[in-house]
Amino acid sequence: MSKESSKTNKPAAVKPKVGGAKSASNPIVLTRPSNKLEAFIKLFGVVLLGFLLFFIGQIAAPLVVVIGLRIAGNDTDQIEALFQDNIAVQLGLTALIAGIITLAIWKLLRWRGHDPRSFLLLNKRPNKGELLEVVLAYGVYFITLLLATFGLAALEYILSPETPLIDLNQSQDLGLATTAGSGLWLVFVMLVIIPPIFEEIFFRGFLYRYLSGFGGKVIGVLLTSILFGIAHLEFGSLNWIAAIDTFIFSIFLIYISQKHQSLYSAILLHAMKNGIAFYVLFLR
Repeated sequence: MSKESSKTNKPAAVKPKVGGAKSASNPIVLTRPSNKLEAFIKLFGVVLLGFLLFFIGQIAAPLVVVIGLRIAGNDTDQIEALFQDNIAVQLGLTALIAGIITLAIWKLLRWRGHDPRSFLLLNKRPNKGELLEVVLAYGVYFITLLLATFGLAALEYILSPETPLIDLNQSQDLGLATTAGSGLWLVFVMLVIIPPIFEEIFFRGFLYRYLSGFGGKVIGVLLTSILFGIAHLEFGSLNWIAAIDTFIFSIFLIYISQKHQSLYSAILLHAMKNGIAFYVLFLR
């Protein structure tokens, strides 16, 4: 056989795609920066990207809803009233915000060469034993929250007995219209279905994977949980106890999703917490 024919019979070498999609059995591993400055820049970039995605969703979704209501013949006062008092409009707005940001994350991961389901840990569902661990994780979280609350109360009594630094009894403003009857199903979807799915994809799926990949597990846990707490701070009233609660809860959500290598476990744990809150606030 001639040299020419032997060359043509050789299979062509294929360059591996950098950052390409991995299969479920070959989990995605991000390259850790070689120095602290590079790590800081990448971590800052991820946080900035997270804020940008969240900002885009918060702007684009209301704009779409307002345009739709305008086309339907509503004036400015009517639209404002619908945003404040109509649970169906509030649900639609919540779903649209979640959908826009989730779609942006999905497209961004594909653009980066990742398989979104694999990257976000959505390719494995928890088994029966892991479902039990989800329930146990909620119990441990609740005990941890109680201990943290008692600790804060004791610290306040020592440092500032007359003027509390944090209102431990401050309730969370859910921003929902007063509703009853069949409207409770809309509230249920708005609290127990949409936020656990969207927030887990955004925080524990997208942000944590990148932050821990560039800064390590400890940095990833701390930054993700701090950002999750800030998202629930309620800047109008500065609900610090809600921020502390969600910071602690985020640690458990990260733990259970990473232990099971499944974001579904975190979604279920999150839905359990929100479901209990729904029962206490609207059904009890």
